Amino acid sequence: MVVVVVVVVLLLLLMVVVVVVVVWWWWCCCSSCCCCSSNICCVAFRSETARNVYEAVAAYNVVARPIQQQQQQQQQQQQELQQQQQEQQQQQQQQQQQQEQEQQEQQQQQQQQQQQQLGLIQHIADCLTEPAAAAAAPFSPHQQQQHQQLQQQQQQQQQGSSSSSSSSSSSSSSSSSSSSKTEKFFVNSRSSSSSSSSSSSSSSSSRSSSKTEKFFVRAAGPF
Repeated sequence: MVVVVVVVVLLLLLMVVVVVVVVWWWWCCCSSCCCCSSNICCVAFRSETARNVYEAVAAYNVVARPIQQQQQQQQQQQQELQQQQQEQQQQQQQQQQQQEQEQQEQQQQQQQQQQQQLGLIQHIADCLTEPAAAAAAPFSPHQQQQHQQLQQQQQQQQQGSSSSSSSSSSSSSSSSSSSSKTEKFFVNSRSSSSSSSSSSSSSSSSRSSSKTEKFFVRAAGPF
């Protein structure tokens, strides 16, 4: 029995040693630590990892780099397009502002022209209506007195001419006929001169210029 126990114990110790050696070998040669640089497993592991890294870098350079370059180019193109769109929008806004300013200036010019035309039309209408108003305006008291005096002078002249015509007709028929003609002419001339002088106060305003008509109307005044 003692021999069996000793054998079992030895076997157990051997198994423990084997397990420790295997674990140490795996830890040193096949793990990332790889402390045993002289071991073949370590060298193979290092070369394999290096190869994997190289392949990964190569694959990245072959596949990922063009994709990144394309993405960068697309981003640049998008930025350029955005800049162009912004410039176009700014140009359109400037053009719209210029067009609005031009339209406002044209409207102002049209309004000024319309105001000038209205002013001219009103001035012409005033010039046309003021002479008619001046002619239709009633006489002032002073003008009425002058008109009455002129009528009295006409009557006196007509009476004097009639008396002279009767005296001249008694002297001779030829002289009466000639004197009547001259008297008629004289009376007509006097009456025409007096009527023209009396009507000059009203007709002169209509035949004269607009300035004299305005002055006459202001000088005459209301009754």
